[in-house]
Amino acid sequence: MATPQPIPEDFDSAQLDLEIDLATRGGLQRFKTVGDFVVWLNEEQEFWAWLDRPPVTCVHVLGASSSGTTTLGAALSAHLGGAHLDTDHYFWEPTDPPFTTRRPPEARVAMMQADLAGAAHAVISGSLIGWGDVLVPQFDLVVFLHV
Repeated sequence: MATPQPIPEDFDSAQLDLEIDLATRGGLQRFKTVGDFVVWLNEEQEFWAWLDRPPVTCVHVLGASSSGTTTLGAALSAHLGGAHLDTDHYFWEPTDPPFTTRRPPEARVAMMQADLAGAAHAVISGSLIGWGDVLVPQFDLVVFLHV
C-alpha cells in the first residue's frame, strides 16, 4: 500500500456535511469536517484489517454540482496514495472550449474500467448516474457530499 499523504490543512478543517452510506455496515455516518472523515476512514481501514478483510480500495464521492466532489476526491486520493478519477474526464471529450461534446457511454465505462484496473486505490468524484451503473459493485465506500 502506498504511504498515505496528509491532507492539506485547509481541507482538514473545511466545514462540510459529509453523509456516508454504509450499505455494508447498515446505516448512514455523518461528518462535519474532512478531517473527521479521514480519521474515520483510517479507523475503518484498521478495523477491516483486523477482520482480515480488504481495506477500502475504491471510494465514490458524489454530490450536487459545485458541491466540492472533485476537490474532496483529489484530497482523499492524495491521502490514500491512489488515483483520482473525475467523471468529467470520462463524460466529456477533450474540446476547446471544454465540456461541449459528450463521449459515448460505452467509451466512458471502458476508459474508467481500464483506469480502475490499473489502480490499487482509487477515488472517483462526480456523477455516474445514467451511464456508470456497471461500476457500482466496485465501490467499497460511497460519500454523498451535502453543502
